[in-house]
Amino acid sequence: TKDMLWLAERGWKVIGVEGVDIACRAFFTENAIPHDEKRDGDFTVYSGGNITIYCGDFFKIEKKHLPGVTAA
Repeated sequence: TKDMLWLAERGWKVIGVEGVDIACRAFFTENAIPHDEKRDGDFTVYSGGNITIYCGDFFKIEKKHLPGVTAA
């Protein structure tokens, strides 16, 4: 979403959670952000620039997935 881009452009590390794999890929493709994909337990993790998106069940996110998060 535009808010994620806005925050990342200002130097913030952005972490998101999405339940639909194609939406994660589309975000990085549509915004021309080179990214990596890896597995982390129940999640596929998409990361590029200052943006990381966990693709999977929102209710399975744990504190270990959110290093340094001070606001949610």
